[in-house]
Amino acid sequence: MIRLPRVAWYFYSSTLWALLLAAMLTFGLAVWQWQRGADKARLIARFAAHADRVATLPAAMAALPDMRRVRIGGQPLGAALLLENSLLDDGRAGVRVLQPYRLTDGRAVLVDRGWLADGAVAAPPRALDGAEGRWMPSPRRFTLPGAALAAAGRLDAIDWPALRRALGVPLHDGVVVLAQAPAPLVPWPALPDIAPERHYGYALQWLLMSLGLLFAAGRFVRRGRPS
Repeated sequence: MIRLPRVAWYFYSSTLWALLLAAMLTFGLAVWQWQRGADKARLIARFAAHADRVATLPAAMAALPDMRRVRIGGQPLGAALLLENSLLDDGRAGVRVLQPYRLTDGRAVLVDRGWLADGAVAAPPRALDGAEGRWMPSPRRFTLPGAALAAAGRLDAIDWPALRRALGVPLHDGVVVLAQAPAPLVPWPALPDIAPERHYGYALQWLLMSLGLLFAAGRFVRRGRPS
């Protein structure tokens, strides 16, 4: 064995631990991306499972949002929520227009009317009578301190308790994403924008990086350690 001076041993030890920690981190990222791909695959399978059936609201709301096709009728209720999202149309800044609607059972639901580019003006919401969409889970986003959490206007995330208080009626926990939107609104895609295969590809890249770091750590150990 090669004897290392004390100072060299500290360097040796810290470098080895850095390689091992980096390998663990990249392996964790590989697992995370693989899980995201699996989640997207399940999402697409659930989406396709309801392709040939159309339910009618509010009867279909007895179950949790499951991406089924639905027809909705109701009256607009309160002010729209403009959820920040700038990645739909060539990276331009814009918002998802989420309008509360009162259904025939007296309850309310958020309806995604579509994506609106900054500077464009959408027509006021009209009553819905048989409009088709998808019954989707509520948009819930991770936000940093200082983000706009609100129940109306332009916001980064929805303040659901405040929205329920403002509407004054029971609010279903989900969003109906309309299949069609009048210009200048653009229909919001109900399916994920990144295919599962891309996540699997990212997972493979992180896994190969992790294996490379482990290989480097092994070579580093074989160079010698203090005795």
